[in-house]
Amino acid sequence: MPFNTENMTVVRTLVVLVFMHAYIFAEELIQHGGFEEEGYTAFWECRGCSMTRVQDSHGGTYALKVENRVAEYAGPRQALSVTKNAFYEVESYVKLLNDEEGSVHTRVEVWRNIIFTDGTKRWHKIGNGPYLTTADGWKKVGGSFRAPDQDVEYFAIYFRGPDPAVSFLVDSVSIKLIPEMSDTWKDEAEEKIQQNRMADIILDTFIGDEYHLNDTEIQVQQESSEFPFGAMVKADLILGENEQKYRDFVSEMWDWTTISNAMKWRMMQWHKDSLDYETPTQTVAELLKMGKKIRGHNVVWGVEKNVPYWLKDMSAEEVKAEVDTRVKGVVSAFKGSLSHWDVNNEIIAGHGDWFEQNTGDRFLTETMFQNISAIDPDVKLFFNEFNVISSGTTTDAYVDMVELYKSKGLPLHGIGVQGHLKPGPPDILKIKENLDKLATTGLPVWITELDIEAADINDRGDYYEDVLTYLFSHPAVEGIMLWVWHDNGRPWREDTNLAAGLGDDFQVNEAGNRIQQLIKKTWRTKEVIKPTSQFSSLALRGFMGDYTIKVLHNGVAVLEKKVSVGKEGATVNLQAGSGLSCVSRWSAKSGIGNGETITVPCADGEIMTGCSSRAIDKSEYRDGERFGWNSSTKKRICKAINSAGSTASVQAIARCCKLPVDLQCSYPPAQASGTGENEQISIPCPTGKIPTGCTCLAYNMAFDGSFPDMSASSCVAQNDGIRGGSYGTGACCQASGLECVTKISERSGGNLGDKIFISCEAGYTITGCNVYNDFGGTAGAYTASWGGSEYCIALNGRRRTMSNQGVKAVATCCRIANTDAKN
Repeated sequence: MPFNTENMTVVRTLVVLVFMHAYIFAEELIQHGGFEEEGYTAFWECRGCSMTRVQDSHGGTYALKVENRVAEYAGPRQALSVTKNAFYEVESYVKLLNDEEGSVHTRVEVWRNIIFTDGTKRWHKIGNGPYLTTADGWKKVGGSFRAPDQDVEYFAIYFRGPDPAVSFLVDSVSIKLIPEMSDTWKDEAEEKIQQNRMADIILDTFIGDEYHLNDTEIQVQQESSEFPFGAMVKADLILGENEQKYRDFVSEMWDWTTISNAMKWRMMQWHKDSLDYETPTQTVAELLKMGKKIRGHNVVWGVEKNVPYWLKDMSAEEVKAEVDTRVKGVVSAFKGSLSHWDVNNEIIAGHGDWFEQNTGDRFLTETMFQNISAIDPDVKLFFNEFNVISSGTTTDAYVDMVELYKSKGLPLHGIGVQGHLKPGPPDILKIKENLDKLATTGLPVWITELDIEAADINDRGDYYEDVLTYLFSHPAVEGIMLWVWHDNGRPWREDTNLAAGLGDDFQVNEAGNRIQQLIKKTWRTKEVIKPTSQFSSLALRGFMGDYTIKVLHNGVAVLEKKVSVGKEGATVNLQAGSGLSCVSRWSAKSGIGNGETITVPCADGEIMTGCSSRAIDKSEYRDGERFGWNSSTKKRICKAINSAGSTASVQAIARCCKLPVDLQCSYPPAQASGTGENEQISIPCPTGKIPTGCTCLAYNMAFDGSFPDMSASSCVAQNDGIRGGSYGTGACCQASGLECVTKISERSGGNLGDKIFISCEAGYTITGCNVYNDFGGTAGAYTASWGGSEYCIALNGRRRTMSNQGVKAVATCCRIANTDAKN
C-alpha cells in the first residue's frame, strides 16, 4: 500500500525551512571537513588505520579513504575545542568500499572521546549510521551532543563501527554550534499550543421568546481531546480482580493504551509449543470495553536478547517460516481491534536486526510491513525507536530509514519515538532539534514511551510538565504515550512514577496530580457564556476534540448538542426554542344544530398557522373547520361548523404564531374532493411556502380529516362516504429558515372520546394540529401542554366495533432551520 504524502507537502516544507534556518549562520568547528586541500592531515589522524584522499566524493572533488583498519574502533578523528555545556549538531557522509563478510549489512558510527582534566576518560556514541552495503552509496551519519559541563583536556570526534576488514569513505564532515533556546521558550510553546491544538468555535445563537435572556447561559464543555494522550498498562492489572482503582484511573485518564508485555512474541510464546493468546485477547477486550484505543506492541523485537530463545538454533529458512507464522497469527488475531502496530521494535537504536542477520534477508522487515498491511489494511504501522529525543544518536539514521520506506511506497504510517529521559532537567533544545529532524519526513510522530526520572516529586512534576508542554506544542507530534508511570506494586524505576500501589492502595502522587491537571483541565476547554441578545454570534477558541454544548435556562438544559471540533474549527447553530412562539386561541361554544358556526381570530401581532375544531361531547357530530376571513374586523379566522344531529356545541381552535423575524402566510381557496369514499383533494402551497396547518370540512359529517404532505408542499383532505365531497384548506407559510415536518401518532382506542396524542421533537413547535382517520368518525383535535411539553391531541368520535380503527393525531412541527455544526 503506497503511502500518500501529498497532504504533508506544506508541513514538510515549513519544517525544513525552519530547521535549515537554525544552521545558516552557525559556527563551524570542523577543519577541512571536505578534504579538499592537502592540509587536512594537520587536523585529521587515523588511529589504527590509514587514510588518503581520493576523487570519489559526496561533495566537492575529494573524500577521505579509510582502510587497513586494525579494530572496530579504528577510524579518522579530529580534536576539537568545545564550549562547556554547548549543544552541537554533527553531520557527515560515508560510503562503504567493501561489504562485511557474513553480514547482510553493517554501519559506521560517529563517537566522541573525552579526557577530563582529572584524567578520567569517556567514550560516547554521537550517532548511529544507517545500515549500509556498498550498493547504498553515500549515506548520512549524524547526531547531536551537549558538551560536558566541566573542564576538558582533550575532546575529539571519530568514526568507527564496522568490522576491521571493511574500508570506507568519509566526506562533508560538519559540526556546528546550535544556539540555546530563549528563556521564554515555554511562553512560546504555549503560543504554539494555541496555534496548533486549538481552533475557532463560533456559536450562532438564537434564544426563543419562551426563555428569558437573563436566566439563560451557554455551557461549552469539552468531553475528549482530539490529541491522543495515553499510557502503557499492565495486563495483570487490567484483568486483576482487586485492581478496580487502577482500572478506574486508566479509564478516566488515558484515551490510548499500550499493553506492556503481553503482546510481545517472546512473552506470548516462551516455549515453541506454548502460545498464550488468552492473556492479550482478554486484555484487549477489556480495554475496548473501556473505550480505549490500543497500540499493538509489538509484532517482532529484533534485539537479540528479546528474540524467543527457541528461534536461535534454527536455520535461516526455519526462522523465516516462524516469522511468517507469527505475523499471520498475531495480526489476524487482533485485526480490527488495534489502531497501531509497532512492527520491528528498536531495529536501529537497539541493533535490532537479528532477524535480517539470521535469515540473510536484508529486506525482511520491509516484507513484514507489506504482509501486515495485507492482512489488516486499517491498522497503522510504525517503527519504535529509543535514543531519539533522549540523546539524538538514532535520529539521523531513523530519518534515513523512514525516507527509504517512503521512497519504496511501503505502508509506514508513523514514527514511534520512545523518550526514556534520564535524571536531571530535561534538555528541551535536544528534544526540539531531534523532533525538527523527524518532522522533515512529513510523517506523524508519536511519543510512544515517555518517562522522566527525578527523585524529588516536585522536580518530577516540573520536568513532566515542561516536556509535555513542548511535545504538545510541536506540530509534528500527533500523540503522546507515557510508559513507566505506575510502580506495579514494586519499586522499579520508582523515580518516574506518577502513581503507586496495588488494589485499594493505588494512589496518584503529587506529580501525577499535576499531569492530570495539565491534560484534563488546562488543555481542555470549559466556558460559560451569557448571551446578551436574542440573536448573537459568539466566538471562542477551544482545544480540538469532542464537545457537549448546552443552552441552560434557570440551570436546566433546554438544548444540548454534541460537536466535534477539528483543525478547521466549528460553527455551531444553537436554537433554544423553535424560533416560533405559538399559542392556541379557543373560540366560545357554538350553537347546537346543523350549520351553527363559531370563529376565533389570532391576537394582534400573531399569524394563524393552523386551525382545528372539536365537538364538546367528544362525538363525531361536527362538519369540521376551515380558514376564513372576517371582512368587518379584517382578520384571519378559524371557523368551526356544527352538523345535523348534534346535541352539543363545537369549538374552533386557532394556532397563532409569531417570529422575531417576518412570518408570512397565505390561505389558498377551499377545494372539494370527489364524492367517493377515501377520495382526496390536495391543496398545493405556492412555491417557496410550506403547509403549517390543514383543515377538512364536509357538510354532512362524512370526512376522514386532513394532513400536510411535506413532500408536495400541500394539504390533503380526505372524504368518507358518498354523501358529498370534502373541502380542504391550508395555511401556507414562509420565513427565513422555516422548516416543518409532520408527526403522526398511533391509533387511539375504540371507545367514544378516547384520546391519542403526539408531540414534536426538541426544538420544534406545533403550528398545526389535526385529526385523521381513514374510517371516519372523528371528534376533533387541539393542542395542550403538560409536563413542560406540548401535545397535539386527537379525539375518537365513534364507538368502534372492530379493533385498530381509532383516530390518529397529526402534528405539524416547525422551527427556524438549525443546521448541525460544520467542522
